[in-house]
Amino acid sequence: MSRVIVALLTLAALAGCVSYGPVDKSRAVATEGLAVATAESSVELADHGLAASEAPTGTPNTVEPLMPPVSLSNPPADAGRAFELCLVRGWVERNGIDVIAGLGRIDHANEAAHYVRLTGHEPELQSDQPAWIVQFRGDIRMPMSNTVYVDPACIVVRGGDGGFFGTGPVKDIGSGVTRTPQPVVAEPDRLLPPPQP
Repeated sequence: MSRVIVALLTLAALAGCVSYGPVDKSRAVATEGLAVATAESSVELADHGLAASEAPTGTPNTVEPLMPPVSLSNPPADAGRAFELCLVRGWVERNGIDVIAGLGRIDHANEAAHYVRLTGHEPELQSDQPAWIVQFRGDIRMPMSNTVYVDPACIVVRGGDGGFFGTGPVKDIGSGVTRTPQPVVAEPDRLLPPPQP
């Protein structure tokens, strides 16, 4: 019972610091990512911490990608906002192209759970608008925070907000606590193609 109370208090405290309004470009990644990982994805506190290698991440079925690969040096014009909010160029410059496991545009945001590990109940994604998805690989530290997402996805919906989703464990550097996302109803069954240089 005390674990549940601690988890609820932690979530309430973190959710109270989050703005759900229009994305402020200087805070887009940290604010939106924290909102999704805590308030919207019902993140639970782990009893003794969870190493990234121990986290069940799931593997999409081996289905051929349904979309063409995206060139990082010459992306489509409508990818610009997603590249900006997801800090794609910065992550690639610091960590190399392998930091991105998959990248692509889907026709309907509400189909994102077919491509990345989501609960399917994320309110930001309940839209029929197109969306860009960037599936990152490894530890991604959120700017202006002590939060590290392991294998997160960044999703930007046309005409809506965008940010990081904790599709894997979320680590708090200060406290050492690792939170795991709420289980997904079904594992992704479609692949995002890896990016091209």
